Amino acid sequence: MADTPNTGLPAPAPAARPPSGKRSGGVVLDILLPTLALLAIFAFWQAYVVFEHVPMFLFPRLDDTLHSLADNFGDIWSSLLTTLQEAALGFLIGNLAAILGASIFVHSRFAERTFFPVAVIVQTIPIIVWSPMLVIVFPTDSLYPQVGVSFLITFFPALVNMTRGLREVDPLHLELFRLLNATRWQIYRKLRWPGAIPALFATLRITSTLSLIGAIVGEYVAGGGQGLGYDLITAKQSLDTPKVMAITLATSVTGVIIFLLVAALERVVLRRRGL
Repeated sequence: MADTPNTGLPAPAPAARPPSGKRSGGVVLDILLPTLALLAIFAFWQAYVVFEHVPMFLFPRLDDTLHSLADNFGDIWSSLLTTLQEAALGFLIGNLAAILGASIFVHSRFAERTFFPVAVIVQTIPIIVWSPMLVIVFPTDSLYPQVGVSFLITFFPALVNMTRGLREVDPLHLELFRLLNATRWQIYRKLRWPGAIPALFATLRITSTLSLIGAIVGEYVAGGGQGLGYDLITAKQSLDTPKVMAITLATSVTGVIIFLLVAALERVVLRRRGL
């Protein structure tokens, strides 16, 4: 074996890792600070409603909301499963379509200049305009109108983020691939896609919550007789404000859990890729 040449330069020092105490302290703060903020919000909520004597039909107390959540947990859980099914389909279809569209855009300026303005126009049309068309096209007793609304809300942000992520590659690396006569597919698979992984997970974090919101909005405006959006309508019509807030609270907790799961998956994947 040949000896390593002596360049006269000191050997590079290994990358320093933060002490475990600092890492654990950061994790504690990441959990403690949002928890304290939420407790402060809940305390203000309860205190304001009690001391200002706000009627329950206008805005319920926190304890009334929690009691309503406990009393209606079975119904809310069943509706939540339906909404999650719609959100998952909208999330999956919206992100796959966005990745496909972004992949076409980075390889064809003509396609981007032709179809990106169309995507912008579709995005600017209010959901309340799309809902009647979705109800006409799809059966009202199916999940498709709600999935369609979830898709519409999810698709455009994912398209913008993934187009930017796939396009932002190191020019020197791109030039090297071209000098080596790499095909477009090789450049995409070996350079563009690995470089877009952070953008992909940023997209998934955004769309994971947007798809849930989209499903509920779809249930609210497109009907269907099921899901959390439909429960919101019935509770609002009966002036059951505690149930309205209980559904809202359940939705918020679900959205946070989904976001944290995507963020945890992102950390695992990026750590394995050394990013």
